[in-house]
Amino acid sequence: MMAIVGFRLASPYRRPWRRVLAAALIALLASLPGAARAEKTEIAIAKQFSIAFLPLIVMERDRLIEKHAREAGLPEVKVNWLTFSGPDTMISSLLSGSADVAAAGIPGALIVWARTRGSRQAVKGIAAIGAVPLYLVTRNPAIASVRDFKDTDRIATPGGKGTINAVLLQMAVAQTLGEASVPRFDPLLFSMGQPDATTAMLAGVDTVKSVVSTPPFQDQLLAAPGMRRLFSSFAVMGGPHSYANVLATTRFHDENPKLFGAIVAALKEAEAAITADPRGAIAGWIAATGSKLPITVAARVLDEPGTNWSLTPQNVMTFADFMARTGMIASAPASWRDLYFPEAVSDRPGG
Repeated sequence: MMAIVGFRLASPYRRPWRRVLAAALIALLASLPGAARAEKTEIAIAKQFSIAFLPLIVMERDRLIEKHAREAGLPEVKVNWLTFSGPDTMISSLLSGSADVAAAGIPGALIVWARTRGSRQAVKGIAAIGAVPLYLVTRNPAIASVRDFKDTDRIATPGGKGTINAVLLQMAVAQTLGEASVPRFDPLLFSMGQPDATTAMLAGVDTVKSVVSTPPFQDQLLAAPGMRRLFSSFAVMGGPHSYANVLATTRFHDENPKLFGAIVAALKEAEAAITADPRGAIAGWIAATGSKLPITVAARVLDEPGTNWSLTPQNVMTFADFMARTGMIASAPASWRDLYFPEAVSDRPGG
């Protein structure tokens, strides 16, 4: 009889195993990538001063991420906007986790993609932004093209060799003098943020006579006497090219699917707003940045055929192939799609 009644006598001994199994299952689920954990309610986004980052300015001004996060059913999201003068600190902030999203020039985005791919912190693009031209501007009367730079001349760029400004100069040198001449220009480059370089050029500082500049700083320079444009990057690239990628880590993408979707939706709404009223958006940039530039100067970027703020990658593989040939990255991606999260660009052609 005890053996038959044993079912009831044994039941107290089974309950601890149920608790153990339940706890183990909960721990297993919690350890899985993207497991049901709460998405972030506070994020930081890093950007720069240039008009090329206009979509991010519109997103900040109109609180578009917060809007689309609410529509996705998320709790109120706090968005902190950080502004840097160069790409190196922005990428560092992304990799260290002090920023969740950062916008960096296409070459910088390619470098960090190549260095991190395959890891949990692999960095990819949410979207491309800002197909705007960069100019090489000089006030040195002895220089009419890149052929005329001597070893004693200097060229300001906002960072090192990996900036879009420096890479476009290298591409112009390669086209004019051949790729073997590219290393000769490396010692000519020195780092100076765009606002400071513009101020130095206008003030006639002897050590700052040439700069690879971005809008609206290049337009401010060309409005002054003695300044000349040596090339436009659209001519170097054979057409419009994306200026920057909006970047995130794979970890942020995987752990915050709704928030990531809200960022994509916010970018698309910002693009539509700029396309509908580009001069109004640039006026908003002036107000947001506290710039003293008149709208007539700041909006001159719109006069260059091909300028746009499309999220679609443009001429990205031209950068990638050049950087792979010159050893800046080990190899080019097989496709531009390898550089981006699929939901960010799957509905559009690009290249």
